[in-house]
Amino acid sequence: MSDETYPSRIDAWLVVLVAGSVGVVLAEAASRYSRSPTESLISIAVLAATLLLCALVGFPCEYTLTETQLIIRSGLIRRHIAYRTSRRSSPAAASGRHRPSPCAGSR
Repeated sequence: MSDETYPSRIDAWLVVLVAGSVGVVLAEAASRYSRSPTESLISIAVLAATLLLCALVGFPCEYTLTETQLIIRSGLIRRHIAYRTSRRSSPAAASGRHRPSPCAGSR
């Protein structure tokens, strides 16, 4: 078996959230530039550093299946999970046993 690599799916809502946040910070920094250029430039520098860190940790995000392990790559971080340590596996969508998110709250 040769190694198979699959890219992670990127949710559109997450892209909109990040882009919106960047837009708000840039708009705020631009509007304050005439009154306080130093604060405006600091805001842009912090934004740039944050985006760089997110890019280093988040891109690319992919999963690789090898002969003996699953390798999860998220930017510079890699996690190796040996198949022998797995107790069971099943397709999440097809199993019919979807676990509700702990953040979803009770209904």
